[in-house]
Amino acid sequence: MKRILAFLLSVILCVSLFACSGTANDIPQDDENNANNENNENNENEEDKKVIEDRKYELKDVTDSLKFLGRNTVTTNGIICDHSASGIEFCAYVEGDVKLSVSVSARVTPSGAYESNTYYTVYIDGVRQEKRFNVASGEATLTIASFAEGGVHTIRILKQTESQNSLSVLKKLQFKGYFEAAPAAKDLLIEFIGDSITSGYGNLCKNGAANPGNALNQDATQTYAFMTAEKLGADHSLVSYSGIGVAKGWPDFLMEEFFTADSYCRSTSTAYEKSFTPDIVVINLGTNDNTKGATATTFMTKAKALINLVRDTYGKDVKIVWVANMMGSSMQTYALKAINALGGEDNGLYMCMLPQEQTGGGGHPSIAGHTAAAEVLANFIQEKILSE
Repeated sequence: MKRILAFLLSVILCVSLFACSGTANDIPQDDENNANNENNENNENEEDKKVIEDRKYELKDVTDSLKFLGRNTVTTNGIICDHSASGIEFCAYVEGDVKLSVSVSARVTPSGAYESNTYYTVYIDGVRQEKRFNVASGEATLTIASFAEGGVHTIRILKQTESQNSLSVLKKLQFKGYFEAAPAAKDLLIEFIGDSITSGYGNLCKNGAANPGNALNQDATQTYAFMTAEKLGADHSLVSYSGIGVAKGWPDFLMEEFFTADSYCRSTSTAYEKSFTPDIVVINLGTNDNTKGATATTFMTKAKALINLVRDTYGKDVKIVWVANMMGSSMQTYALKAINALGGEDNGLYMCMLPQEQTGGGGHPSIAGHTAAAEVLANFIQEKILSE
């Protein structure tokens, strides 16, 4: 009997040891197999992305491959690109043509519709292309680049035309190749808040030309604002509307309302949701306040409110440079008083006088005038802010 019991105990012990040994070996093997499978799937997905073939990309679906320039909004229809000099940049391996599909429309107001003509600037590998790409209305597909040989290229598309004149949606890209990683954000970001000067009103025609404010005669990518950002190696955002003021202007709204809207000319009720934080904000306002007879007290009050609004939006440490004089008297005395009342340079608030030049359309600065102003402003920012 004792022998039988001993035999049974030894059998039970062997079975237990075998079961424990089997479990211990099985679990890590399964985990390792699962991990290997997942890695293989990820590698296959990456390889799929780099297959060289003709593809059409809905831009709303490939935002991770895009760098956004200025204030843009992703919607189910595409990327809203209304503001002056706003756009996208991407890097891709490309063979042959690169095509961009866009949709443009006129801004419609109770008093009627503005024009819908929309012009775009294209940069390829940092070089500005000579051609102005134009869409008159509705939907169109533009061949924005063409390469005889395959290679990796960086392409930047920017809207020349201000939102007062036209609204724009970037919809699709088509090319043979694949996206590389999106271009990196630059170390410096500057937002410019302004009126017709910042919008590029009349910078493509001479004083006395007809219709200086229409899309044909303006290019926001050849303004002091855009040029200043380029000189400083900075990313940019332009928030501008021809005729607008701080306390008084030609439209029935002021910069405070325009600034806080996502795209005021598209929807006055859709608020701007901050998607970036600029290091510096440049304000170029006062010309229309002067023309429309704003009082010193009202202008100073509104100027301080605008400065506070900018800092409420972007943080108390954002540097603000108020610029003036490109079209002569522009309430700079009262702007300076507002700045000093809020702490002046000790509080990161600056005044910069730019050279006056009015040989462009409607007495606005020409491209030469914008170039001269950009030189002064870039040097001012470098010396006063970036060298601190």
